[in-house]
Amino acid sequence: MIDQGDNPTKRCSIYSEISSGAFAREWQNPLSRLKHRVLRFFATRQKLHKIEKRVRERLGFPAVPELHPPEKPEVMEKLMKDPQIREELSGFFDGMEY
Repeated sequence: MIDQGDNPTKRCSIYSEISSGAFAREWQNPLSRLKHRVLRFFATRQKLHKIEKRVRERLGFPAVPELHPPEKPEVMEKLMKDPQIREELSGFFDGMEY
């Protein structure tokens, strides 16, 4: 994450989302929960994760548990064809190996 310094406007916006309950409502939405599970699953397919895994092995650190697909492959394939989900996840798949 790039530090952009103190940004009171952004901070107020975030606080407003939390205090109004909008943030909680967004994360209670089943689609939001599914997207989060998809992101967590694909995060383990990024090149950086593979490098981390090798470094942990060489240093004798415990491995990070592998995540299993959040849904059956045919369900995931159908979901990824949804234009809204595809757009929201665009750019996330760069550098992935799955």
